[in-house]
Amino acid sequence: MARVGVAVVAIVALAGTLAWSAPQPPDLGEPAAVVVAGLCGVVLQYYDFEPPDAEYWRAVSLHLGAEEQWFALLVWPFPGAEELEFWTDLNRDGKPDHYEFLADAEFEAKYTWSACTIKERLGVR
Repeated sequence: MARVGVAVVAIVALAGTLAWSAPQPPDLGEPAAVVVAGLCGVVLQYYDFEPPDAEYWRAVSLHLGAEEQWFALLVWPFPGAEELEFWTDLNRDGKPDHYEFLADAEFEAKYTWSACTIKERLGVR
């Protein structure tokens, strides 16, 4: 009888894990602009909203040098939003390993808006 109870608990735990999973990053298409951040080797790729908004970017991905895969991705849900979705892929294998939904102020307090500081705080090498 104890085995049945353990099996039921394991199945419920597995179902709960599968039911809640971090959202996957959106397909952003091609970047509208690319900028190199100072001396730290981070390349930022900026993505437009559709249709493009003159004041706001939809997303920013952070890359090490010429690497295609980002190590951090920030996505705003709509122009002027004061919150964002933040993914990291620290080993850059194309499978995000961390997700947060943060107010802009929370993001700034935790990571800052500096690409070089974000890289440092995440421990990206």
